[in-house]
Amino acid sequence: STSSSSRSSGEATPATCRRGGAGVEGAPWLVATTLEPAEELIKRYTGAASNIDALRAHGALVLHGVDATALATTLLPQLAASGDVGPGGRAVADGSGAFFSRIIFNFPHALGGLKKQRGLVGRFFASAAPLLAKGGEAEVPLCAGQGGTAADGEKLRTWADSWQGPLLG
Repeated sequence: STSSSSRSSGEATPATCRRGGAGVEGAPWLVATTLEPAEELIKRYTGAASNIDALRAHGALVLHGVDATALATTLLPQLAASGDVGPGGRAVADGSGAFFSRIIFNFPHALGGLKKQRGLVGRFFASAAPLLAKGGEAEVPLCAGQGGTAADGEKLRTWADSWQGPLLG
């Protein structure tokens, strides 16, 4: 079955590593995104240009200037303009959105402490929900101890000192 995902991370390294069967019929469709414009990203991260090239060489669509808290207004117009029809020939140009099986926001960070972090992740979930296909998932990988759940294991922080993951989605 085909699936699609959108992710955002500085150098696009996680997307590069997890792309897998790019270009293979029936393989997942990958849209890799960054908040920064391409020029800024390439200046800031030494491996960004080669990672972007590798993603594109394997069939990924790479977009810049995508705000994970405003996907409908920053991602969908770029998808429509790209002409990329996604998995199974489903056109995205109509702007309806709801076709991603997974949207991943890799290791988000907001300046200003836990309250700002929680707000950022909560706004991401609200932004991603309308774009998910039936049964789709929004995923936010965090560092050990940040989520506030038993999955944090030995690194579990006090509830007040965590991102309080269960309340955000």
